[in-house]
Amino acid sequence: MFIIGQRVASVASRRLLAARPSVVKHVKKAFGTTQVAQVVSERPRGAFWFRQQQELEELERNLHKSLEEYQSLLSKRDNIAVGNESDILIDALHKIASCYEELEYWDKALRIEEEIRKHILNNKKSSAITSHAELAASAYRIGKLHHRQEKWQLAHRYYDEALELHTDQVKRGLVYISIAGIHFHRGNYQKALQTLQEQAAPCFPTYDMGLFKCMQHEGLIHRTLEDFEAALNCYKKASEILEFQESIDETIKRELDLDTADMLTACDNLDKALGLYVDILERTRIRNDFDDEESKPFEAVIVHNIGKIYARKGDMEDAVENLSRAVELREHWLGEFHPELGKTLSALGAVYGVMKEKQKALQCFQKALLITRMHADDEDDPDVFMALRNISVLKGEIT
Repeated sequence: MFIIGQRVASVASRRLLAARPSVVKHVKKAFGTTQVAQVVSERPRGAFWFRQQQELEELERNLHKSLEEYQSLLSKRDNIAVGNESDILIDALHKIASCYEELEYWDKALRIEEEIRKHILNNKKSSAITSHAELAASAYRIGKLHHRQEKWQLAHRYYDEALELHTDQVKRGLVYISIAGIHFHRGNYQKALQTLQEQAAPCFPTYDMGLFKCMQHEGLIHRTLEDFEAALNCYKKASEILEFQESIDETIKRELDLDTADMLTACDNLDKALGLYVDILERTRIRNDFDDEESKPFEAVIVHNIGKIYARKGDMEDAVENLSRAVELREHWLGEFHPELGKTLSALGAVYGVMKEKQKALQCFQKALLITRMHADDEDDPDVFMALRNISVLKGEIT
């Protein structure tokens, strides 16, 4: 029996496929002087990779522009009206921090946020209420940056400070969601669930998007624990919240629908899952969202999943059609040696194997094996094992 492959874990994992898996180095001479940004990418060279390089170059231009504006303000600070100086400099620093975050220069963004914090503390002309609100927001941003670098204790410390300063319940709820994220990343799933249910959720009004985030995160935890029915229930509740919004972001709806379809598949409700995947695909094509570079990998994910469902239902011709399309998309946009391409080739090879088209199956399995070995640490890697096993089944070495 052929192994078709593993299920895509979540929208979060799909985002990782679409995000820049590059090594980004920022070489600086000194803060406030010329900054040089250099990108060293490890992505196999697909069309998507090249388009992302253009995005990085644009982000770096924005960074240089923001740095120049800040330097200009510093040189003219004597001409800035007393009382406005700190606010103007803080606004300029926020732009720089935002650029660093977009480029994923977490250390540099953190340094700027700490500089902003100093300005807030020194701004004696602000009211006490404003100072508390600004300091709470600053503590939360600094916590998030430590969070991104997996410095859990520091992140928690700043989140706690934000909770002490925040009086706005919704903002407190968002901080609790981030704290739940720390528990999740440290593998304490029950503590993460408890934080979301007992501390974060009560902070939000009924049908608030903060509550939507709680449901999404709870769904992710349940699916990580392989409690797919519970995850599906969370996604259904999130969908109900989304329906009550005055306007719905199509990207958010699409991601939620993808998670829901994944869980329907995991619960063996194949017809509903297939219907939802097809609906997402048609809806996105009508909106021309797949023309957006960020959406191209999502199209491949949807078509891949549709193909696997057809295979499970025994409709091999439709399975081949969709999986072949997924291979084309992933090869073009992600590159011919991307690990996700290897997974689709394994699924397509398994379908060809069931159809007794051994030569086509062998070609798929051999290329999948090549790709998985390129990305594996050793031969004990589960994807390598799966590819080797499929080849052995095909050759009749094992049954």
